This record gives sequence, structure tokens and C-alpha cells, in this order.
Amino acid sequence: MLNDIETVQASIITNENVTAQLFYRTQNSDENFKSFYLDGFSQDVKVVSEKHFGILPISEVLTEVNHEFYFEVTNQAGLKTILKDGANYFKSENVIENNIQNRDYNDLSLPAGRIFPKQ
Repeated sequence: MLNDIETVQASIITNENVTAQLFYRTQNSDENFKSFYLDGFSQDVKVVSEKHFGILPISEVLTEVNHEFYFEVTNQAGLKTILKDGANYFKSENVIENNIQNRDYNDLSLPAGRIFPKQ
């Protein structure tokens, strides 16, 4: 969830410091892949790390289409590796409507906090 909207999260862990990019498009289409860097909530910063995650842009998730995607990682020497599901692209299934229909919301609140003077 991002705010009140369900989204798709992708993450990848490598054994060396790399930048990680996710390429995605509508499943089974001939359109060009769109991409973003898996830099948490600061997309396209190109963080060099072993652990990466990111979320598919909300505008893409709200469409009622399935996506196919692959990862590209680049090490500090500039060598690139493409990660796919064997010879195929990874696939995501749009299940947002089913999840929204079955969700229960509870009205929860936290007790008021206290601020203590600096000692």
C-alpha cells in the first residue's frame, strides 16, 4: 500500500554493490519497456547498494492491465546483468479489485503522546 492505494513492490538483493533498474510494460505487448531505479521511495537516484526495492508508479497500477518485467543490475565497473524468469519475463497479475472488495477497514487511533522537557 502507498497511502490508500495498493501498488506493486519489487525488490532485489545482490552479492555486490550495484544499481538496480526495473523495466516493465503491458503484458504480451509490443510497446517499449518503461523503467525506473529500485531506490526505495526516491526513484531514479541510482543508489549503489546490495539491497534494492521500489514501487511501480501509481499511474501504472491503476490501469486494469497485467505487466511483464525484468531487472537490470549494473556493478560499479559498468558491467550489466539482466535478470529474467529463465528465458521469459516476470509477470504480475492485477488483483487490486479483488483485494479492495475484501478489505475491512477499522477506525483506529493512538492515544495522545506526551512531550517531556529536555533535561
